[in-house]
Amino acid sequence: MQSNPVPLSARSEMLGARDIATVMRAARQLADPLDLTVGEPDIPVPKEVVTAAVSAIFEGRNGYVPATGLPALTERLRADAVAEFGSQYDLDVLVTTGVTGGLLLALMATTDPGDEVIVIDPYFPLYLRQIEVLGVVPRIVTTYPRFRVDSHRISKAISPKTKAIILNSPNNPTGSLITDEEMASICKLARFHDLHIISDEIYRDFVYDGNHRIQSPGKLYERVLVLRGFSKSHSMTGWRLGYVIGEREAINRMATLQLYLYGCAPAPLQYGALRAINISTLQSKERYAANRDLVVNALSDSFDIVAPKGGFYLFAKVPGQMSGSKFCELARSQNLLILPGAAFSTKDTHFRMSFCLHDHILLDACNVLVSIALRLQSEGYDI
Repeated sequence: MQSNPVPLSARSEMLGARDIATVMRAARQLADPLDLTVGEPDIPVPKEVVTAAVSAIFEGRNGYVPATGLPALTERLRADAVAEFGSQYDLDVLVTTGVTGGLLLALMATTDPGDEVIVIDPYFPLYLRQIEVLGVVPRIVTTYPRFRVDSHRISKAISPKTKAIILNSPNNPTGSLITDEEMASICKLARFHDLHIISDEIYRDFVYDGNHRIQSPGKLYERVLVLRGFSKSHSMTGWRLGYVIGEREAINRMATLQLYLYGCAPAPLQYGALRAINISTLQSKERYAANRDLVVNALSDSFDIVAPKGGFYLFAKVPGQMSGSKFCELARSQNLLILPGAAFSTKDTHFRMSFCLHDHILLDACNVLVSIALRLQSEGYDI
């Protein structure tokens, strides 16, 4: 006799199997694939950071810390934020379980079910998933074909239900930057409509071509929640440590939410993060800039590419009218794993590849991609 299925929530079912999960399952079927799917830096965590965290564990500093974070860490982060953004409004800092945890808290603090949030397309897929789980409605604003963020397009998407705009610069997956002029226009628009800006700046340390850092909206507008972290800059992806900078009232709301959802971010690892703040990321930046140049030079004759100005992903248009999903299937047949544009966009015209890997892996991957493009061209696809 078959038992009835256990009733579970619609919330848990709505996410379903998405493109990234599908590719990851396929990866497990391949023997030693060229895997360019995940933004996982291959540079080790700095030894000083590991030592600080391990020392904290052995010294017994394993208990709870305040929901806002280790006081020494939050004090340092707040001082740096005031130095960067100024003291024109009352800033505070919250240490979170990764930037993804910070994003969830930011959305919970600024929206209610039925509200709307503007998302720039292409986007990091987690934005839409968290918005959907919270019962909030995403309003998609496209940046195709050249991935420029246009405040006029954003303006047209704003309604009385709009509560926030999510920005991501450098962008995942495109590597594009929001210019100073574009950011000023967006902040002016947000101020006029009394909106929050949630600014995902996890790739802020990786800005190339002479630019030192991005223009954060936190310098221009008080109702900004700036999301930053250590995962990409210091190869600490599995440590799950991020932080949010924002107005004290908003941070207090988020800290209360964190207290009841997570308690606090991993306490001993926050001692490692305190050490990481003082370690330069310039060497990593220079290496990834060289990797960017390698893949752009190798692929630009075969694909339509907007060269990334930051981050460590390339978002390339596939040949002709072929979908990104179909192209990624062809690549997978050659033991190469990349992600379809549909995982990051309402369009399925591109693929994303990570370039935070050793150059010999990137060269092998580029050779596979070029060979596929040449084969498609011989079959009549217009490249």
